[in-house]
Amino acid sequence: MFFPFPVALPIWAIVTGYLVLQLVLIPTASGVAVEAHIGGLIAGVLLAPLVVKLPAPQGKGKMPASAPNLRKLATTTELKSMLKRIEDETVPDVKQAWIDHFVSKARCPQCGAPIIADKGAIRCEKGHLI
Repeated sequence: MFFPFPVALPIWAIVTGYLVLQLVLIPTASGVAVEAHIGGLIAGVLLAPLVVKLPAPQGKGKMPASAPNLRKLATTTELKSMLKRIEDETVPDVKQAWIDHFVSKARCPQCGAPIIADKGAIRCEKGHLI
């Protein structure tokens, strides 16, 4: 069904509509596709409460954007521009993406080796802590 404009519906209405649609299609469908979709829906409904309780994954190499260490590494115009975007960004995932990009471009001020963000610490490949 095509709607020429966005339609906001509660999730229970979407799931019910989907289930009714699948049940209507069972007699006309060949194979197991419809039954598989209904099984997936049921499994999702049963497993969702368990999945929601799982702890959020901790990303490797994540660090706070306010780390003063980033300022020490902003030695080029490009890195200074990225640092400004990091400081101004309000969306956490976008901010983290900018931090990851910044770290991939930055170099150790002591030896010039590439930088690694590891468990909140910033160091170079040769081991210098920044």
